[in-house]
Amino acid sequence: MPWPEVGGARSTMAGGVLLRRRRNKNPNICSFCGAEKPGQMRMISEKRGIYICLECAERAHQIAREGKQRHTAMATAPAPRAQEAPPAETERLPHALRRRLAENRMCLLVSLPRNDAALARAAVEAGAEGLSVHINVEQAAGGTRFGSLAEEMANLEKIVAVAGSVPVGIVPGAERMASYQDMQQLEALGIDFFDAHADHMPAWMLNMADVQLSRMVTLGARHTPDQVRNLLQGPGHCPADYIDMIQAAIVPADGYGRALTAMDLAAYGGIVELARNRPVLVPTQRRIKPAEVALLREAGVDGIVIGALVTGSNPRELGEATGRFAEAIDRLRR
Repeated sequence: MPWPEVGGARSTMAGGVLLRRRRNKNPNICSFCGAEKPGQMRMISEKRGIYICLECAERAHQIAREGKQRHTAMATAPAPRAQEAPPAETERLPHALRRRLAENRMCLLVSLPRNDAALARAAVEAGAEGLSVHINVEQAAGGTRFGSLAEEMANLEKIVAVAGSVPVGIVPGAERMASYQDMQQLEALGIDFFDAHADHMPAWMLNMADVQLSRMVTLGARHTPDQVRNLLQGPGHCPADYIDMIQAAIVPADGYGRALTAMDLAAYGGIVELARNRPVLVPTQRRIKPAEVALLREAGVDGIVIGALVTGSNPRELGEATGRFAEAIDRLRR
């Protein structure tokens, strides 16, 4: 039964409950329900003429008790658990490496010495922000061979799965290059970008209508500044308009494994100037140390690609080396 509304009433508090009451000079009439109940009345305020019958008093106490119980229950009840979101699927955005390079100067990429998921896992867990794999490449000097896409497909699928949201790029060949159909399959697999040497990249790779992989062009030791300028700045719009990223692999073979020099930094800086805001990455042809990453950044370099020369070829060594470079880059971002 709802608390009765009394015409001409004012408010008062009884037992913590807001009641409606009216002035009443007759001590036998309840100021709340208006009923005359001789012998059943209690005085609330004689001066103000407020009286309450036993029935209304009980109702007031009952409402107060229920309100107190609700308050106590709310105060002691555990906070409602937030609904757990279902585990999100791996988000792999198109052109992920380009996005990372735009957001974070000095990104860390790891070029895997073999298409091996264990190596990929070690790199990702240690802080790699991108991976590079290979097909159609034979390195006679090092005895390394990467087979065709058909031969490497199972390994590539495992690497992409292990990488998760970390972008995976591919060197699609050298003298022997991937086909157009291979590039379509690589995109469907989840490969984010491809990296081809300027001397080996077929012209059709610059503008594949239905393959949206980011394009990285690798410059070599034989390329002169004029050639680089023509490649990146014209005249004309092709191929410059189709180049997304640049890898400056400009150290001659007889300089591999030697210490980074001042002239190396000057050469990298010159390529950065010619690149016109395209990201420039440097591979570890020199035996670059983690502490020297800061010098590369000062030269304008956007990323470093560490390979077998500094990572070794087993998961433990690769993970440790990746971790050291990741820590050095983290310090630069603080």
